[in-house]
Amino acid sequence: MKIVCIIQALVMGGAERQLFGLAVQLKEKGHDVSVMTYRKGDFFRSYLEENHVPVISLEGTGSNIKLVKAMAAYFRDERVDAVISFVTGPNTKTCMAKMLYPGFKLVVSERNFNTSYHLYDRWRFLFYRKADRIITNSYAQADFIRRHFPAQAAKLGTIVNFVDLEKYHPAADSGSGPQTYRIVSTARVSKRKNLSALIYAVAHARQAGYDVRADWYGCVKDTQYLAFCQSEIARLGLNGLVEVHPETQDVASAYRKADICCLPSYYEGTPNALIEAMACGLPAFVSDVSDNVRYCIDGRNGFTFNPADNDSVAAALMKLLALGKDGLKAFGKESRRIAEEKLSKERFIGEWLDVLEKL
Repeated sequence: MKIVCIIQALVMGGAERQLFGLAVQLKEKGHDVSVMTYRKGDFFRSYLEENHVPVISLEGTGSNIKLVKAMAAYFRDERVDAVISFVTGPNTKTCMAKMLYPGFKLVVSERNFNTSYHLYDRWRFLFYRKADRIITNSYAQADFIRRHFPAQAAKLGTIVNFVDLEKYHPAADSGSGPQTYRIVSTARVSKRKNLSALIYAVAHARQAGYDVRADWYGCVKDTQYLAFCQSEIARLGLNGLVEVHPETQDVASAYRKADICCLPSYYEGTPNALIEAMACGLPAFVSDVSDNVRYCIDGRNGFTFNPADNDSVAAALMKLLALGKDGLKAFGKESRRIAEEKLSKERFIGEWLDVLEKL
C-alpha cells in the first residue's frame, strides 16, 4: 500500500514522534511510506533518513488554498492509496484535499483531549465527515467525540501511543544511593504544560526537608511564561535546583538520571513524556486528566493531582518522597511492567495495520 503520513513539520513533539515512528514501522512491514510536511523543522529529519522514509515538503506553497490543492495534486499524481494525518491543522487540510480528489482513503488522528466543547470543534468535525476513519490516542477523547458527534461514532477508534521498550529502559540498579531526589519533565514551556506547578511542588518539598531537584527539558513556546517561571524560581530560592533545559533528542538518558517523573499539564492525549518515563522505570506524579490515570495508578506506580491546585501537586510529590528510595524503585518496577503490558510497538503497529486493512 502506498501511504503518506502528514503533519505540519519535523519538529520535536509527542504527535510528531508517534507519527514518524508509525511511518518507520509501516515501512518495516513492507509498505511504500513517505512523510509530508508544509512548515519548517528538521528535528526528526535524520531519524527518517536513517530509516529510509522520504520526506515531501510543501513548504512555501503559499496560501492554505494553494497548499490544499498541492496536497490533492500529489495524492492524485502519485496514486496514493491512504493518507494518515495527525493533529487538527493537517487533519482539516487533508479532508479538504479529499474534497478535491476523493481517490484515497483518509485516516485522521486526534492527539489531544477536549476539556470543553467549542464552535471550532463543530467546524472541525464537519470536515471530518470526509475522513474514512477517526483515530484518537486516548479513550477520553473518543468518549468526547461520541457524546458531541454521535454521527461520527461508526468510524471512530482508539490507538494509544507506543514506547520503544528497547530504547527506553531502566537504568542499572546502583543501590539506594544518596537521599537526593531528581525529578524530570519533558514538555514544551507553556502555560498548558504548567511548569510553575512543578516549581511550587519542589519548593514545598524542600521546605519539608527533602533534597529535591528538578530538570525540565523542552522548547519554549511562550517566552513570557518562561520569564514568569524563572522569576518564581529565583523568588523561591531555587536557582540551580530547578533548571529549564533546551529540548533534547536523548530524552532516555534524562529519564535514567532521574528518580521521579512529573507531568503537570492541564490536558493531554496519551503523553509520551509519561509513558517513556514509565518504560525507563520511573514512578510518576501527574495531572488527573484524560487517560493519565490509566497509566499512573494511585498507590501502585505514582500519584495523580489536580493541575489547577498547586497544593494538590505538592501533596502528590510528598506522597512519593515519603516512600524513600527503595519504595520509589518498587513503584518504578510497576511502571515498567505497565509499559510492557500496554504500550509496546508490537501492539501499536498491529492495531494500525488492522485499521489500514479494513479501509
